Amino acid sequence: MRTSFCARGYVRSWRVVWALFLVVGIAAAAAPASAQNTAAFTGTVVDDTGGVLPGITVTLSGEALIGGPFVAVTGGDGIYRHGNLPGGLYELLFELPGFRTVVRDNLRLTVGFTAEIDVTMEVGAVEETITVSGEAPVVDIQQTATSIAVTRELIEAVPRGRGLMDAYIMTPGVITAGAPAVGDSNMVSRRSIINYGVRGQPKLMVEGINITTGPDANSGVYVSNNAFEELEIKASGNDAEVMTPGISMVAVIKSGGNQFHGSAMYGFQNPGFQANNIDATVQSKSLQKAAPLRKYYEWGLDIGGRIIPDKFWFYAALDKQVRVDNRMGFRLNAGADGYYRTADDPYADYEAYLDTLTYKLTGQVTQNNKLLFVYQTGDKIQPTEGGGPTVPMPTIRDYRDETGLWKVGYQATPNTNTFIESNYGWAGYFADHNAPRANTIKGQELYGGFPGHTTRRDFDTGFRTGEWERSDQRPRGRLQWDSSVSILAGANHEMKVGGTIYWEKHSTGVLGQPSGNYQLRYDGCVGPTGTVGEILPDMSNCTPDAIAIFNYPVAPSNYSRTHSMFIKDTWRASDRLTLNLGVRWDKQRSYLRDQSFGGSAEWPTVFPAVDYPGQDINIWTRAVPRIGMAYDLTGDGSTLVKGTFGLFNHTIGESFAGAYNRSSRAEARFNWTDSIKDNDYTAGEVDLDLNGPDFITITAASNTKVNKNLEQPLQYEATFGIERELLPALGMRVMYVDKARSGYFSNQNVARPYAAYNVIVPRRDPGPDGKTGTGDDGQMFNIYDYPASLKGGSHVSIMRVNSDVTDKYRTIEFTLTKRASARWSAIASLWHTWENAAIDRVPDNPNNEYNYMNTTTSWNATGSFVYNLPAGVTASLQWQSRSGVYGQRTVRFTKKDPLGGASLNENYTVRVTPFGSHRSGTMNILSLRGTKAFDLGGGARAALNVDGFNILNSNAATRVQYASGGAFGEYRNILAPRIMRLSFDFRF
Repeated sequence: MRTSFCARGYVRSWRVVWALFLVVGIAAAAAPASAQNTAAFTGTVVDDTGGVLPGITVTLSGEALIGGPFVAVTGGDGIYRHGNLPGGLYELLFELPGFRTVVRDNLRLTVGFTAEIDVTMEVGAVEETITVSGEAPVVDIQQTATSIAVTRELIEAVPRGRGLMDAYIMTPGVITAGAPAVGDSNMVSRRSIINYGVRGQPKLMVEGINITTGPDANSGVYVSNNAFEELEIKASGNDAEVMTPGISMVAVIKSGGNQFHGSAMYGFQNPGFQANNIDATVQSKSLQKAAPLRKYYEWGLDIGGRIIPDKFWFYAALDKQVRVDNRMGFRLNAGADGYYRTADDPYADYEAYLDTLTYKLTGQVTQNNKLLFVYQTGDKIQPTEGGGPTVPMPTIRDYRDETGLWKVGYQATPNTNTFIESNYGWAGYFADHNAPRANTIKGQELYGGFPGHTTRRDFDTGFRTGEWERSDQRPRGRLQWDSSVSILAGANHEMKVGGTIYWEKHSTGVLGQPSGNYQLRYDGCVGPTGTVGEILPDMSNCTPDAIAIFNYPVAPSNYSRTHSMFIKDTWRASDRLTLNLGVRWDKQRSYLRDQSFGGSAEWPTVFPAVDYPGQDINIWTRAVPRIGMAYDLTGDGSTLVKGTFGLFNHTIGESFAGAYNRSSRAEARFNWTDSIKDNDYTAGEVDLDLNGPDFITITAASNTKVNKNLEQPLQYEATFGIERELLPALGMRVMYVDKARSGYFSNQNVARPYAAYNVIVPRRDPGPDGKTGTGDDGQMFNIYDYPASLKGGSHVSIMRVNSDVTDKYRTIEFTLTKRASARWSAIASLWHTWENAAIDRVPDNPNNEYNYMNTTTSWNATGSFVYNLPAGVTASLQWQSRSGVYGQRTVRFTKKDPLGGASLNENYTVRVTPFGSHRSGTMNILSLRGTKAFDLGGGARAALNVDGFNILNSNAATRVQYASGGAFGEYRNILAPRIMRLSFDFRF
């Protein structure tokens, strides 16, 4: 795997790293406290009169424990504690001569959960034993964050896709952007994670390594969640260990054990398992056929066990997924009539492949010291990347993505009150998007070969033809070190202090294009019968509008470094009140090193060669507080009132500096009218002077200015809720979440400021069809333009500017949770969000202020249910419901007025209706699974699984075109149709 890092990038930081590690080691002075990936048992032992019992031996055993059973003894207050525990099934044994032995078995402990197990011991013979099975609490009296534990049993039982994204949606308050998956219909896609209405920046930890990529709202690292023992996902109320305002996930990989365990699985779908959800309404919206499956299969193998009993364990897993479908709207070619977007266009197959490999080694070096090593890769291949309703087969890219992570971890318990954890590792990817290679793979003779495969785009429909205009090469990764010390200071305080260092590097290089480093742009196409939106492959039936030229090839490198520290205290202020108090400090630096750009061979006057020194872009430093409270309302741990308050910093990320890197991708746009009438660009046809009459705009580092006063965005979050254990293992939560974001930034042209747009040009809204003079024309709009004297590249200077608008999100959530007991388990949640947020963070001209606030409300519901029937039969379901996708109609007002009015200096896109004036229908997805298990003896088991996804065969739209023009109202995607899956697995 290529990491694209060189050692010299970190040499000067090693001193800081070792200094931090030394501080952590010195701090180990003082029962092990809970680490980020671990959980704990605690409680009080009393006699039948209620008096506390000191000296009780409390023995903890379970398959997840390396090193054998753990022993603790109650103190003078009768309290015991077993901390630093991995999730799993456990047994607690309470013993004292003269008292009956008490056994609490089948206790399911999940990551991050502190289970309070209080025990009453009766006087009796030692040989008498009282056993209570499977009654772990569902309310954590010390946890103030809102979280859910997705256990291995739930991962394996619920009908859903295999990707990590499919696990997020099981969390109350969390959805992913775009179309919900139907049986891996979104396989290997990246979707932004949205929690309580906010597209935030998550912290996604796999074995202590953050796999979130830069400032993104998701991860570009692909992992197999079949290798996970458990996931803990926190949607709100994160404490001082988390910098960012999105969800926080902790994923723990299986660890082997003293006994050898393994599994093998195979699953498949075929075209005969799939229904058709295309009806007359969908056909009228330009989707003529579903996405019929061509093939789908998956297989996986894993094995774990001992190398040395109670000393050295291993785990290894290998998985593969393959999916090929005839994707909706993805056209193979223009059909017999030679025009795209007509009824005879044959649809094309979309291919996706994912291979994952996982290794984990766990070593108990001594009784108090543990070492861990993890290595996981996820290699993604999409030879038809980008294909869809606006991208036909000749315009796709071949996408190959090598992703992965590794870590070396150390855990120590130097004494009964201290726990130390340190993780050093890397996560990242090398994404290779290649347009020429794609068409070579698919056959040059079919698509015209290279060069001469000019890239083209129609603004009216968004349709593209020719070669994809960019072949990205993206090495990206983060080298990271996290260390922490947890100290149990007396019976009432659990202190934790930690630090983090991130070294991040990002490069979005672009290869030169064989067909030329430019894209021809058009504005409207008319078919042979006068039908708007029918397009020839060379767009010769379209109206020329502009040419975009690019500075390829380029190979930039951008950097960031983060230093963080936190301290927090879980304080049992009384028997009923727990306070989680913390503060974290983050220093983020975005910077460039010395680099050079060799200049564009095609466009040397626009993109000349340049050498430039390294520089600091922005440095953000801030300390923020976190406060959490949990109050035991009834005194028996069954009803808790919880609340949190926190401020969260924004991640600057390594890609931030790319806007100022002279080697980064740059684009300049000019008017192009095809004066030679050959439907291609010819040298001399366009005046390439950046201050000439044909110039429109430029996006380049040379025209980008650093704002040294740019402030770090800030997110505020407050929660208040009640949690109640209704019955053993059944809990309810009602919660209110209040979020606000301030200081978020966007680009402004400071050389042509807002006030310069003082020329008012009235224009008629052409209505949904995009043509003036028809029956659907709307009202007049004042379009704000700038004086002609402000045209030209000398009046383009882009700067990031903070917004003065505070985005607000308010949510009410209702959740029921049933832990596995009495044959069944379930989780169900409904939440409703009110949003008041800016669509344009910093409107750079008055045209962007039309309808620029989102004041919609939305609701979401999720549910999972598992029931174990007799004879090895299990039935389960998963339900998702969403209130639909909101949108608003936009109009692209062109330079030339179709009605003969005054011209504009450039085209302006205006939101002519409020956001939410258009909305797709409710999305309801019900999926079912049935499993029949067969006991093969000796601990071996085989099972047959039947899954049905989207049982209701819903065809709700998930993406709709709302831009006025020939494609207005077209469905760009709908839910994938109902499909069945058969799978077989074997375990021993």
